[in-house]
Amino acid sequence: MAIMKRWQIVLTVAVLLAGISFGSMETRAADYKYEWKIATLAPDGVGWAVYVKKVLLKLLSEKSDDELHIDVYWGGTMGDDEDYISKMRIGQLDGGGLSGAGVLMACPEMSVLTLPFLFNDYGEVDYIRSKMRGKFSQLCEKNGYKMLVWGDQDFDQIVSTKIEPRTPDDFKKIKAVNWIGPIEAAVYQKLGASPIPSNVPDVITNMRSGVCDMDIAPSIWWVGAQLYTITKYINPVNIRYMPIMIVIKMETWNSLPDKHKKAIDFEIVDNKREEEFNAFVRKTNKQCYDAMVKYGVKETILTDAEKEKLKELTRPVWDEFVGKEYPKEAYDEILSLLAEYRAEKGVK
Repeated sequence: MAIMKRWQIVLTVAVLLAGISFGSMETRAADYKYEWKIATLAPDGVGWAVYVKKVLLKLLSEKSDDELHIDVYWGGTMGDDEDYISKMRIGQLDGGGLSGAGVLMACPEMSVLTLPFLFNDYGEVDYIRSKMRGKFSQLCEKNGYKMLVWGDQDFDQIVSTKIEPRTPDDFKKIKAVNWIGPIEAAVYQKLGASPIPSNVPDVITNMRSGVCDMDIAPSIWWVGAQLYTITKYINPVNIRYMPIMIVIKMETWNSLPDKHKKAIDFEIVDNKREEEFNAFVRKTNKQCYDAMVKYGVKETILTDAEKEKLKELTRPVWDEFVGKEYPKEAYDEILSLLAEYRAEKGVK
C-alpha cells in the first residue's frame, strides 16, 4: 500500500510538471512586420511558460495590431542565461526569459532585491515593485535591456540531500551550490557552509554526484529538474526573494512604433498583466512545494529563535555589497520604503 501511495504521488508530480499544453503556435499565414526571437530555460508548458504561451504572446501580438510575432526557444535549447545575454549582444536573439541568475547579469543593480531576509512576504515585494519598478526599469535600459515583465522566481527554499539545515552547526557540515553570484556565496559563508561555484547545468550534476548537498532554489525548478527524488529536507524560511525577468534588447524594442510600445507597456503594467503573471507563478510554485512534501521530503520549520540566529549571521551581507553590487541610493530607498510599509501594517 505504501509503495502504491508513493507512485501515486510521483504521478501527481508528473502531471503537475506536464502543466497545461496549448500546443504549438499557429502556422503564420503571412509575414509579420516585426519578429522577435526569445530564449528561456523554462520548459514549454511548465510553470510560468504556460502563462506566457497562453496569454502573453497573444497579448503582445494583439497590442501591436498583429504586426509582431515572437518565436520562443524553450527549455534551454539556446543555452543558458549567460548564452542568452551573449546572443542578444551579437544579434542572434532579441530577448530572453531570464532566471534569477540571468536577471543579475542583465541588471546587476537588482541584486539588492536578493539580500538575505530582506523581505518578510510577497506583500512587501509587491509594495517595493509598485514604488521602484520605474527605477529598476531605467537601470535595465541603461544596461541595454527593456524590462518587459518583472516576475517572481520565488522566495527560494533551502533544499538539502544530507544534512537538515537548521542551525549554524548544521550549515558548517554542508557544501552548497553557488550559482547566483557573490551575494549568495557570502550568505553561505556567513552561515558556515562551503559554497561551490556552479553554472546551471552543473547544479544538477553536482547535487546528484554528491559534490554539493544543499542549494537555495525555487520549488518549481527543483521539481522540474527531478532533484526532489534525492532531496531529504526542505526549509521554507524566506531566506531570499529572487526576481525573474522577460527582457528585450533596447535596439529591438526601439524598432517598434511608439504606439505599439505604449500599448504593450500599458497592458503589462497598468492593466496588471504583470500582477496576473506573478499570481500564476506563485500558485504554481506552491503546488510544486506541496508536491515535494507529499512525496516525502521533510519540512524543516525553524523556531523563531533559530530564524533570528540566521538573520543575525547574514545581516552583515546587506552593507558589504553597497556600492559594489548595487547602488547605495537603491539600497537606502528600499529600506525606507519597507520601514514605511511595515509601519502602516503595524509590523516590525
